[in-house]
Amino acid sequence: FRALGRGHIVNTSSMSGMAADHAGLGSYSPSKFAVVAMSEVLRKEMAPYGVGVSVLCPGYTATNLPRSTKRIGGEIVDPSADVLESEVKPHHVAEMVLRGIAANRLYIITHPERIAAVEQRVANIRADCDAG
Repeated sequence: FRALGRGHIVNTSSMSGMAADHAGLGSYSPSKFAVVAMSEVLRKEMAPYGVGVSVLCPGYTATNLPRSTKRIGGEIVDPSADVLESEVKPHHVAEMVLRGIAANRLYIITHPERIAAVEQRVANIRADCDAG
């Protein structure tokens, strides 16, 4: 991409990489935060070369993730589930990613209602910073 002077990289994280507001995700959330941080830095590093970088932060999307997780021997919260229930389908996410690339957006958020958790995180940081 650098040699071409153009292109776009999309890394997939999660809304759990923007706000760790659910218990039980002690290993999942930190890895997703890392993808967000990597994308933020990579965007700055690649901008001089004309390469865009976005980070996709999806919330629950109707996929067969539970079925795939069970197939490879992983544990899931609801062992009877085969498909995540959500109004957001994979084709919706694909459309959001394409729009995000076209607009060269850093963050591609599939569930805007989850921004409240991000805002709460920032408010908590600000309050602790102000407390000195």
